[in-house]
Amino acid sequence: MKDYLQYYLKSNLLGIKRIAYFSKSFILEIGADIINIIFALLFYQILYLNVGKGLGIPISDLFILVLSVKLTGDLYNLFFGAGVQSLPYHIQYGTLDGLLIKPFNIFFLMYLSKLNWKCLANLIIDIFLFMILITKYAVDISLVSVLSYLAMICFATLIFTAFNILIYLGSIIFVRLDAFISLISSFFSLSTFPTAIFRNKILRWVFTYLIPVIVIGNFPLMAIRGEQKGSLFLIVIIITLLFSYLAYWGTISMLKHYKSASS
Repeated sequence: MKDYLQYYLKSNLLGIKRIAYFSKSFILEIGADIINIIFALLFYQILYLNVGKGLGIPISDLFILVLSVKLTGDLYNLFFGAGVQSLPYHIQYGTLDGLLIKPFNIFFLMYLSKLNWKCLANLIIDIFLFMILITKYAVDISLVSVLSYLAMICFATLIFTAFNILIYLGSIIFVRLDAFISLISSFFSLSTFPTAIFRNKILRWVFTYLIPVIVIGNFPLMAIRGEQKGSLFLIVIIITLLFSYLAYWGTISMLKHYKSASS
Protein backbone atom coordinates (compact mmCIF):
# COMPACT_ATOMS: atom_id res chain seq x y z
CA MET A 1 0.00 0.00 0.00
CA LYS A 2 2.88 2.38 0.81
CA ASP A 3 4.43 1.81 -2.63
CA TYR A 4 1.10 2.50 -4.33
CA LEU A 5 0.66 5.73 -2.38
CA GLN A 6 4.18 6.93 -3.21
CA TYR A 7 3.69 6.17 -6.91
CA TYR A 8 0.30 7.93 -6.87
CA LEU A 9 1.67 11.08 -5.23
CA LYS A 10 4.81 11.32 -7.37
CA SER A 11 3.02 10.83 -10.67
CA ASN A 12 0.29 13.34 -9.85
CA LEU A 13 2.54 16.05 -8.40
CA LEU A 14 3.93 16.37 -11.91
CA GLY A 15 0.41 17.26 -13.03
CA ILE A 16 0.32 20.21 -10.64
CA LYS A 17 3.66 21.46 -12.01
CA ARG A 18 2.32 21.30 -15.56
CA ILE A 19 -0.75 23.32 -14.57
CA ALA A 20 1.45 25.95 -12.94
CA TYR A 21 3.58 26.12 -16.07
CA PHE A 22 0.58 26.47 -18.38
CA SER A 23 -1.41 28.68 -15.99
CA LYS A 24 -2.75 30.95 -18.73
CA SER A 25 -4.32 28.03 -20.60
CA PHE A 26 -5.71 26.68 -17.32
CA ILE A 27 -7.43 29.98 -16.49
CA LEU A 28 -8.95 30.15 -19.98
CA GLU A 29 -10.32 26.62 -19.63
CA ILE A 30 -11.90 27.46 -16.26
CA GLY A 31 -13.47 30.57 -17.78
CA ALA A 32 -14.88 28.50 -20.64
CA ASP A 33 -16.30 25.99 -18.17
CA ILE A 34 -18.07 28.73 -16.20
CA ILE A 35 -19.56 30.17 -19.40
CA ASN A 36 -20.74 26.70 -20.49
CA ILE A 37 -22.53 25.96 -17.22
CA ILE A 38 -24.19 29.41 -17.22
CA PHE A 39 -25.50 28.85 -20.74
CA ALA A 40 -26.63 25.34 -19.77
CA LEU A 41 -28.60 26.64 -16.80
CA LEU A 42 -30.18 29.34 -18.98
CA PHE A 43 -31.10 26.71 -21.56
CA TYR A 44 -32.80 24.50 -18.96
CA GLN A 45 -34.63 27.48 -17.51
CA ILE A 46 -36.06 28.18 -20.98
CA LEU A 47 -36.84 24.46 -21.33
CA TYR A 48 -38.63 24.51 -18.00
CA LEU A 49 -40.73 27.50 -18.91
CA ASN A 50 -41.91 25.69 -22.05
CA VAL A 51 -42.32 22.05 -20.98
CA GLY A 52 -41.17 21.63 -17.38
CA LYS A 53 -44.38 22.85 -15.77
CA GLY A 54 -46.36 20.31 -17.75
CA LEU A 55 -44.35 17.53 -16.12
CA GLY A 56 -45.00 18.93 -12.65
CA ILE A 57 -41.27 19.39 -11.90
CA PRO A 58 -39.98 22.34 -9.81
CA ILE A 59 -37.31 24.35 -11.56
CA SER A 60 -35.00 23.79 -8.56
CA ASP A 61 -35.18 20.03 -9.22
CA LEU A 62 -34.22 20.59 -12.83
CA PHE A 63 -31.19 22.65 -11.81
CA ILE A 64 -30.16 20.07 -9.19
CA LEU A 65 -30.41 17.44 -11.93
CA VAL A 66 -28.10 19.42 -14.25
CA LEU A 67 -25.56 20.15 -11.51
CA SER A 68 -25.61 16.51 -10.34
CA VAL A 69 -24.69 15.31 -13.82
CA LYS A 70 -21.93 17.94 -14.04
CA LEU A 71 -20.62 17.00 -10.59
CA THR A 72 -20.53 13.31 -11.52
CA GLY A 73 -18.72 14.11 -14.77
CA ASP A 74 -16.17 16.33 -13.01
CA LEU A 75 -15.45 13.67 -10.37
CA TYR A 76 -14.99 11.10 -13.12
CA ASN A 77 -12.63 13.38 -15.04
CA LEU A 78 -10.68 14.27 -11.88
CA PHE A 79 -10.00 10.74 -10.62
CA PHE A 80 -10.52 8.31 -13.50
CA GLY A 81 -11.05 10.05 -16.84
CA ALA A 82 -7.40 10.54 -17.81
CA GLY A 83 -6.61 6.86 -17.29
CA VAL A 84 -9.75 5.46 -18.91
CA GLN A 85 -9.55 7.69 -21.98
CA SER A 86 -5.87 6.88 -22.55
CA LEU A 87 -6.60 3.16 -23.05
CA PRO A 88 -7.13 3.41 -26.85
CA TYR A 89 -3.83 5.30 -27.12
CA HIS A 90 -1.99 2.58 -25.18
CA ILE A 91 -3.43 -0.10 -27.42
CA GLN A 92 -2.88 1.73 -30.70
CA TYR A 93 0.72 2.74 -30.01
CA GLY A 94 1.82 -0.20 -27.85
CA THR A 95 2.60 1.88 -24.76
CA LEU A 96 0.66 -0.54 -22.58
CA ASP A 97 3.86 -2.61 -22.39
CA GLY A 98 5.37 0.00 -20.10
CA LEU A 99 2.51 -0.44 -17.64
CA LEU A 100 2.52 -4.23 -17.74
CA ILE A 101 6.15 -4.45 -16.61
CA LYS A 102 5.61 -2.24 -13.55
CA PRO A 103 5.21 -4.02 -10.16
CA PHE A 104 1.70 -2.66 -9.57
CA ASN A 105 -1.84 -3.84 -10.17
CA ILE A 106 -2.64 -3.16 -13.82
CA PHE A 107 -6.15 -1.93 -12.94
CA PHE A 108 -4.61 0.70 -10.66
CA LEU A 109 -2.04 1.77 -13.26
CA MET A 110 -4.51 2.02 -16.12
CA TYR A 111 -7.45 3.73 -14.45
CA LEU A 112 -6.65 5.02 -10.96
CA SER A 113 -3.13 6.44 -11.00
CA LYS A 114 -3.74 9.69 -12.89
CA LEU A 115 -5.44 12.81 -11.61
CA ASN A 116 -6.71 15.64 -13.77
CA TRP A 117 -6.05 18.57 -11.47
CA LYS A 118 -7.89 21.00 -13.74
CA CYS A 119 -11.17 19.37 -12.75
CA LEU A 120 -10.55 20.25 -9.10
CA ALA A 121 -11.38 23.86 -9.96
CA ASN A 122 -14.52 22.63 -11.72
CA LEU A 123 -15.60 20.87 -8.53
CA ILE A 124 -15.22 24.10 -6.58
CA ILE A 125 -17.41 25.83 -9.17
CA ASP A 126 -20.01 23.02 -8.83
CA ILE A 127 -20.12 23.42 -5.04
CA PHE A 128 -20.44 27.20 -5.34
CA LEU A 129 -23.30 26.91 -7.85
CA PHE A 130 -25.02 24.27 -5.72
CA MET A 131 -24.93 26.57 -2.66
CA ILE A 132 -26.41 29.42 -4.72
CA LEU A 133 -29.15 27.10 -5.99
CA ILE A 134 -30.06 25.85 -2.51
CA THR A 135 -30.19 29.40 -1.16
CA LYS A 136 -32.04 31.04 -4.05
CA TYR A 137 -34.82 28.45 -4.29
CA ALA A 138 -34.96 27.70 -0.53
CA VAL A 139 -34.57 23.97 -1.12
CA ASP A 140 -35.51 22.02 1.99
CA ILE A 141 -32.48 19.94 2.94
CA SER A 142 -31.05 18.31 6.05
CA LEU A 143 -27.68 16.84 7.02
CA VAL A 144 -28.99 13.35 6.24
CA SER A 145 -30.28 14.35 2.81
CA VAL A 146 -27.00 16.07 1.94
CA LEU A 147 -24.97 13.03 3.02
CA SER A 148 -27.33 10.78 1.06
CA TYR A 149 -26.89 13.02 -1.97
CA LEU A 150 -23.09 12.94 -1.73
CA ALA A 151 -23.08 9.16 -1.30
CA MET A 152 -25.31 8.81 -4.35
CA ILE A 153 -22.99 11.08 -6.37
CA CYS A 154 -20.06 8.81 -5.43
CA PHE A 155 -21.98 5.70 -6.53
CA ALA A 156 -23.01 7.43 -9.76
CA THR A 157 -19.38 8.35 -10.45
CA LEU A 158 -18.22 4.76 -9.94
CA ILE A 159 -20.97 3.45 -12.23
CA PHE A 160 -20.17 6.04 -14.90
CA THR A 161 -16.47 5.15 -14.65
CA ALA A 162 -17.06 1.40 -14.89
CA PHE A 163 -19.39 1.88 -17.86
CA ASN A 164 -16.77 3.97 -19.68
CA ILE A 165 -14.12 1.35 -18.96
CA LEU A 166 -16.31 -1.29 -20.62
CA ILE A 167 -16.69 0.91 -23.69
CA TYR A 168 -12.99 1.71 -24.02
CA LEU A 169 -11.99 -1.92 -23.47
CA GLY A 170 -13.31 -2.62 -26.93
CA SER A 171 -10.26 -0.83 -28.30
CA ILE A 172 -8.28 -4.01 -27.63
CA ILE A 173 -10.34 -5.75 -30.32
CA PHE A 174 -11.18 -2.74 -32.49
CA VAL A 175 -8.48 -0.09 -32.60
CA ARG A 176 -10.86 2.64 -33.78
CA LEU A 177 -14.00 2.92 -31.70
CA ASP A 178 -14.58 6.66 -32.03
CA ALA A 179 -18.03 6.40 -33.62
CA PHE A 180 -19.23 3.72 -31.19
CA ILE A 181 -17.93 5.62 -28.15
CA SER A 182 -19.61 8.81 -29.36
CA LEU A 183 -22.88 6.96 -29.91
CA ILE A 184 -22.96 5.43 -26.43
CA SER A 185 -21.78 8.65 -24.79
CA SER A 186 -24.59 10.56 -26.49
CA PHE A 187 -27.10 8.53 -24.48
CA PHE A 188 -25.73 10.11 -21.31
CA SER A 189 -27.01 13.49 -22.41
CA LEU A 190 -30.36 12.06 -21.29
CA SER A 191 -29.02 12.13 -17.70
CA THR A 192 -30.05 15.77 -17.42
CA PHE A 193 -33.69 14.95 -18.10
CA PRO A 194 -36.10 13.92 -15.31
CA THR A 195 -37.40 10.36 -14.98
CA ALA A 196 -40.86 11.65 -15.91
CA ILE A 197 -39.88 11.55 -19.60
CA PHE A 198 -39.15 7.80 -19.33
CA ARG A 199 -42.81 6.79 -19.20
CA ASN A 200 -42.37 3.34 -20.70
CA LYS A 201 -41.37 0.75 -18.04
CA ILE A 202 -39.09 -1.15 -20.41
CA LEU A 203 -37.36 2.07 -21.46
CA ARG A 204 -36.91 3.08 -17.83
CA TRP A 205 -35.44 -0.36 -17.01
CA VAL A 206 -32.99 -0.16 -19.93
CA PHE A 207 -31.76 3.30 -18.92
CA THR A 208 -31.38 2.23 -15.30
CA TYR A 209 -29.69 -1.18 -15.51
CA LEU A 210 -28.17 -1.49 -19.01
CA ILE A 211 -27.22 2.11 -19.85
CA PRO A 212 -27.38 3.75 -16.39
CA VAL A 213 -28.55 7.17 -17.56
CA ILE A 214 -31.22 7.60 -14.89
CA VAL A 215 -28.77 6.70 -12.11
CA ILE A 216 -26.35 9.52 -12.98
CA GLY A 217 -28.66 12.48 -12.47
CA ASN A 218 -32.03 11.37 -11.13
CA PHE A 219 -30.85 9.11 -8.30
CA PRO A 220 -28.92 11.92 -6.57
CA LEU A 221 -31.97 14.16 -6.97
CA MET A 222 -34.19 11.49 -5.40
CA ALA A 223 -31.67 11.09 -2.56
CA ILE A 224 -31.60 14.77 -1.65
CA ARG A 225 -35.40 14.78 -1.83
CA GLY A 226 -35.58 11.75 0.50
CA GLU A 227 -37.51 9.66 -2.04
CA GLN A 228 -37.35 5.82 -1.88
CA LYS A 229 -34.33 5.99 0.43
CA GLY A 230 -33.91 2.30 1.26
CA SER A 231 -34.76 0.78 -2.12
CA LEU A 232 -32.87 3.51 -3.96
CA PHE A 233 -29.57 2.74 -2.24
CA LEU A 234 -30.09 -1.00 -2.60
CA ILE A 235 -30.54 -0.59 -6.37
CA VAL A 236 -27.54 1.71 -6.78
CA ILE A 237 -25.26 -0.56 -4.72
CA ILE A 238 -26.24 -3.56 -6.86
CA ILE A 239 -25.64 -1.61 -10.08
CA THR A 240 -22.29 -0.30 -8.79
CA LEU A 241 -21.07 -3.77 -7.83
CA LEU A 242 -22.27 -5.25 -11.13
CA PHE A 243 -20.60 -2.68 -13.38
CA SER A 244 -17.43 -2.57 -11.25
CA TYR A 245 -17.09 -6.34 -11.45
CA LEU A 246 -17.68 -6.30 -15.21
CA ALA A 247 -15.08 -3.55 -15.66
CA TYR A 248 -12.47 -5.44 -13.61
CA TRP A 249 -13.23 -8.80 -15.21
CA GLY A 250 -13.29 -7.21 -18.65
CA THR A 251 -9.90 -5.58 -18.11
CA ILE A 252 -8.23 -8.80 -17.00
CA SER A 253 -9.90 -10.89 -19.71
CA MET A 254 -9.37 -8.49 -22.60
CA LEU A 255 -5.70 -7.97 -21.74
CA LYS A 256 -5.18 -11.62 -22.64
CA HIS A 257 -5.96 -10.65 -26.23
CA TYR A 258 -3.47 -7.77 -26.19
CA LYS A 259 -0.41 -8.28 -28.39
CA SER A 260 2.75 -6.63 -27.17
CA ALA A 261 4.31 -3.98 -29.40
CA SER A 262 7.47 -6.06 -29.41
CA SER A 263 5.71 -9.20 -30.67
